[in-house]
Amino acid sequence: MENPELYDPDETQVDEVQFEMENGRFPSPPPPHPPEPEPLPKRKHGCWLTAISLVVIFSLVATGLLSLFWVGEELVANWTPPWATATPTLESAGRIAYISDKGQLFTVQPNGANQRQLTDDKFPYQFPVWATGSNQLAVLNAQGGIVTLTDADEPQPQTLYQSGSEAPIYLYWSPDNSQIGFLSNSMRGIALQVVETDGSSEAEVRSIGTPFYWDWLTDSSQMLIHTGTPGADAQLGLLQADGQLETIAPPGSFQAPGISANGRYWAYAEDMGNGNSWLVISDTENGEQWTERHPAVVAMSWSPTADQLAFTTGIQEKTSFWGPLRLFDTETGEMNLLSDNTVIAFFWSPNGRYLATINTGDINPDFGVNVADNASPRRTTQAKSAGQPNPHQFNLAIIDVETGEETQVMSFIPTFLFISQFLPFFDQYALSHNIWSPNSDAIVLPVREGSESHVKVIRIDGSELIDLGRGDMAFWSR
Repeated sequence: MENPELYDPDETQVDEVQFEMENGRFPSPPPPHPPEPEPLPKRKHGCWLTAISLVVIFSLVATGLLSLFWVGEELVANWTPPWATATPTLESAGRIAYISDKGQLFTVQPNGANQRQLTDDKFPYQFPVWATGSNQLAVLNAQGGIVTLTDADEPQPQTLYQSGSEAPIYLYWSPDNSQIGFLSNSMRGIALQVVETDGSSEAEVRSIGTPFYWDWLTDSSQMLIHTGTPGADAQLGLLQADGQLETIAPPGSFQAPGISANGRYWAYAEDMGNGNSWLVISDTENGEQWTERHPAVVAMSWSPTADQLAFTTGIQEKTSFWGPLRLFDTETGEMNLLSDNTVIAFFWSPNGRYLATINTGDINPDFGVNVADNASPRRTTQAKSAGQPNPHQFNLAIIDVETGEETQVMSFIPTFLFISQFLPFFDQYALSHNIWSPNSDAIVLPVREGSESHVKVIRIDGSELIDLGRGDMAFWSR
């Protein structure tokens, strides 16, 4: 990615943002038993024995019926009919990290409970990122540093990197959480550096290029990198821990390369000559490739659970990657159109069933308004927009990959930082920063309301919207 500056929390208004794609960056008690009958004296008259026996039997039957009634009442009170559906609570669906309007790092449950402030400094922080399956975070600060913290009452901050001249601009944990790869500004361009997360060694430069994109291999030992723009200075290859690069092919028009969840397939764009860029999906086990020519920049992302690649490409030659969303399945070799809206970013749910997309709504005639049926009991909730229509108002849509159904959930105005630094490089950020709930049922987004930035938790079925308060750049634990 290119050189984004740290967010200024005092910045409130932006009239226009120009994207430069190529230059980038939630034991019942047992029923009562009848008392044991006291021993009865022997009687000569059988009628008395019979009468008493009948009383005991009657008592047992009555008590049993009462017990059954009590148990039945409990069952009825706790029984959910099979046709009923309940929306899972957001109380235990992981945690969300976000930057407050004062530039400080907070975490919170997605229902707004148990908020923690992890930093309290005179300088701002930005772009927090969670380690996978952990309560550890890393975050950038305005003093040119990278700090790791624990999401706890005692956050135990640790500075891993600090530089006044080569400030970091992007963070990405390795899959095993042992390292953090980061991009920093340098006199020679954008530097890819790696630092051990236990603080045992100094950060070291692995490679330099502008712009710079990469994905970690699943074993955290190497990186699939893409640097530069199409031409002589561009590189696409496998970067070793010692900085040696194994070149793969001359790169075509794309940004971040992708590695499938099982590590078998790689995806990138290759320059096939005469300026023709082709999307390539390479099987690293047998060397087979699937290729598809694309007219403009291509953006891609692998499913976290299957060998399926989602991608967009622009319609006009050598322009952005904004365009229809397609899906390629390596098992069947089939490619399907998922959305013919102009998609500008897309993100896989953790369960691999859904794709959250941000689109311009140009196909949907109801873009800019609540797109749900007003009579529906499951009406979507729209983020409020203030004043006149904003040219940067987008749609959030959810695509069910199994059924192919696309649902426009809401329209919203993104915050300045989200639209200027996150969206243009979403394919790289999608590798490291998570906007999905661990349950795959909600999204977190920073939304503009008037002159304020608010963090919103949005159910993907449109049934609920929670405002966590003023803040920006919110990401869910992984």
